Amino acid sequence: MWIRIERGFSKKAAGIVKTLIFVFLAAALFVYINQLVQPIWTSWSNYDRTEGFYEEPENTLETVFVGTSVVVTGIIPAELYEDYGICAYNLASEQQPMLASYYWVEEAFRLHSESMTTVVLDVSALRFKQDDAFYRKALDGMRLSTIKLHAVKDYASDFSEMISMLIPVFSYHDRWEELTETDFTKNSLEPERCLRGLCLNGDVYAEQADDYTEIAVPEYEINEEASAANLENESVTYLMKMIEFCEEQDLNLVLIKTPVLGNWSSSLHNAVQEIADTYGLDFMDFNYSPYFDEISFNNATDTKDGQHLNYFGAAKLTAFLGEYLSEVCKNTDHRGDEAYAFLDEQLEEYQSVLASYLETNEVINLEESLAADLEAGVEYEDLTEAEQRLYQYNLTCEGKKQMLQDGTDSADGMED
Repeated sequence: MWIRIERGFSKKAAGIVKTLIFVFLAAALFVYINQLVQPIWTSWSNYDRTEGFYEEPENTLETVFVGTSVVVTGIIPAELYEDYGICAYNLASEQQPMLASYYWVEEAFRLHSESMTTVVLDVSALRFKQDDAFYRKALDGMRLSTIKLHAVKDYASDFSEMISMLIPVFSYHDRWEELTETDFTKNSLEPERCLRGLCLNGDVYAEQADDYTEIAVPEYEINEEASAANLENESVTYLMKMIEFCEEQDLNLVLIKTPVLGNWSSSLHNAVQEIADTYGLDFMDFNYSPYFDEISFNNATDTKDGQHLNYFGAAKLTAFLGEYLSEVCKNTDHRGDEAYAFLDEQLEEYQSVLASYLETNEVINLEESLAADLEAGVEYEDLTEAEQRLYQYNLTCEGKKQMLQDGTDSADGMED
């Protein structure tokens, strides 16, 4: 009898073990398939940004930047540390919706509540609602937490869409034919931590344009009489949530607009300025004086395409914001602090990456090159084509400035 009981128990135990093994293997396979089909969004440094962010030691970040691709290429956290000792991270992404910006701020605070003091938000996303793909690109890299659940719940129109956002295989099951070697080796990829969210770019607009007349000329002055533009409803809603969150957590919230000439207006500026004035926020619009002049911005040399800052424009904007964060927001200088020694290592790596990038891509500072040639007495016809375009563009800008000073081109006539 005891032998039969033992045999029966052994059979049951073996069945349970087999079931557990099957469940374990099925779960492991399900996890693997989810990881396999999940795109890693290497464009605009998305993968490096999110993976690097989660490798950051907790309670070290003081300032986070959020916004669209103009921030991705426009803010250099490594140089904020190099010149000001500021521990910052660039959490922007391509056409980042304001919903995603808000939840990334919450996520950053979740991991750095003891050190975080400042949020810098570029307001470009207030203009329009972004396509669905950009919500995915902005949120897919966020790790599972109550914050991601809230973000997905806010975005999804129904329960099935929530599930597809949380379980990649339901969204990306049709990627099988698109899979590349990168998809199978993504777990071994090392994020480029030293860039801290920056997408490095050395293209120069004056070298890409066919003619200097393609390059937008600054308006310089804001038309304060222009009626405030209607901002996108969802974006405004999440800006309000961000304002409330920062107030509750005693965080500095700073609004900026990176210089994007020809794609911004006095009407948009005035709409954002109204919000800033209402809630007592600083708003620095680098499309207009005085901030435009304070960073010595040149659309021909400081952008790659008239829309996104290149390395030279990013260095100018970063230097200005570094001083602002230090003096106004009282960000801490962590240089020499043993707890932040990892930033010294990243800075050394960043300098090596930057030097290699500039050399490999033969990137030159066109502003300095033209100035040196003119000082050396080089004739106009002997300048490079890019230098000639820059020379003509600079003359056009100087002419516009002179007209404004003479009162022959008033702010009332500016395009809105």
